[in-house]
Amino acid sequence: MRFSPESSPHHGTNGLAAVFVDYDNLYTYLYGYSAARSNPDEIIHELVRNLKQFLSDERHMTVTQIAAYADFSGMHKNGQHIQQGLYLHGIEPRFVPGSMQRNAAEIQLCVDAVETLFNRRDVESIVIVSGDRLYLPLVQHCLRRGMQPIIASFTSPSSSSRRAEEGVFLTASDFLGDSFRRQLSSPAPPQRNVTQDVSAARERRSRIAVEYRDIEIQGARHALEIIDEHFGQYEEIYLTPLLRKLSELLDDSRHDPKSLISELESAGAVWLEKRRGFPHDYTVLLIDPEHPDVETIQKQADHAPHYPEDSQFDESYETSSETYEEEYDNEGFDEEYDEEYTEQPDAYSGTDRDGDDSY
Repeated sequence: MRFSPESSPHHGTNGLAAVFVDYDNLYTYLYGYSAARSNPDEIIHELVRNLKQFLSDERHMTVTQIAAYADFSGMHKNGQHIQQGLYLHGIEPRFVPGSMQRNAAEIQLCVDAVETLFNRRDVESIVIVSGDRLYLPLVQHCLRRGMQPIIASFTSPSSSSRRAEEGVFLTASDFLGDSFRRQLSSPAPPQRNVTQDVSAARERRSRIAVEYRDIEIQGARHALEIIDEHFGQYEEIYLTPLLRKLSELLDDSRHDPKSLISELESAGAVWLEKRRGFPHDYTVLLIDPEHPDVETIQKQADHAPHYPEDSQFDESYETSSETYEEEYDNEGFDEEYDEEYTEQPDAYSGTDRDGDDSY
């Protein structure tokens, strides 16, 4: 760890600190580095452990709570192990379903931090640990309330920032040992261009004679309504969180989400495609806007009432489809579900019926 008591501008500070870890963002950020993909949880554990030691030794703060926020179920089939590791390291895992709300972990973290601001008068410092989010509105709110904010992230504001000089923003890599820092020096793989991929997918779709039919099964129509309501803002929909959402909102005893997706695909309302990823390929779903039932559902959604408080809340946390991709990219797809489609490559493989290979 690179910090020393002499380098800390707040050496001599006393009081309690509450630490909030944006585990979702940290995990996604670290997973973008090829050499760090095998052990992002270990890197986060070292980061939090050394940061806690820094707060104790150099800021003379006592950490009264540490909580980590994430949808652990989507972390490359390793979520249970990660949560157990957090417990062992004295960190409380806070499970936040990613399908519940865009940037759900970040939002819940901010809510809990603000609640701490108002309800824990004994806490003098709010500490946020993230990958590349700076939580600037939260920093400003803490300063207005007279509380000391500390943000430890792998990115930082301009070096000319007065707050950066005051020690509000700390460089997360300074709390890692040499071996982990070397892992983060390897270049990140190029990012997918979702818009181009979707355009190519729709072009392939246009070359296929798609036969539309009415969606007669009520459960399938309900599933399509859920897809449009909760995922309609995305250019392509990742299958794992979609199946999770359908399982949450549908009666599993009557409707199997996988069967409903198959019914929608058979009716021509949606189609599936494979995407290449690491360590697993994954499957995405695309909606066909020309299907009559899709047109009807989308028109009904456009005329649905919009409540000011909801729209204002969404604007505060607006994210693009690329951000959604970062959160779920490479998370893998349901292997059992994929096996059901391996005998139907034209449904999603990227090869049209004329035999043109799109990959």
